[in-house]
Amino acid sequence: VLAGEPPHNINDHSGRSAQDILTIISGAISVTGANNAYTGGETLLALGPEHAATIAGDGFSKREIREWLHQNARIPLERYTHKTMMERFQKIPDGPVPMVVHPDLLMIIVLGGPGKHSSWVPTFGGSTHSATREIQRV
Repeated sequence: VLAGEPPHNINDHSGRSAQDILTIISGAISVTGANNAYTGGETLLALGPEHAATIAGDGFSKREIREWLHQNARIPLERYTHKTMMERFQKIPDGPVPMVVHPDLLMIIVLGGPGKHSSWVPTFGGSTHSATREIQRV
């Protein structure tokens, strides 16, 4: 269970490498209006099978995807107003704002069917956390 927004489509039909696809993903998830941009917290990346196959084919593990997006999915400061930075961060950040504040806070799943689409699910951020429970067969 995840307290999140509706999925945001990530459409990349031209990416031929992990780097290509992850670059598009990093741009798609780096948005100022998402809770995660202000409060951090968990977020979910749902890779479509074709994107996942390309990324895995280039040797990327889930851990490496998390680390890559932590380093590269960042919002340039010029996308914020001075007032917003002071209200949200209580200071002017030293550099671009990470959308994945720690690699361990990015959940990655593979789902869907044919087509070069993936999805990003921003959450309510901060102290909200996903929950996983085993369902017993009856």
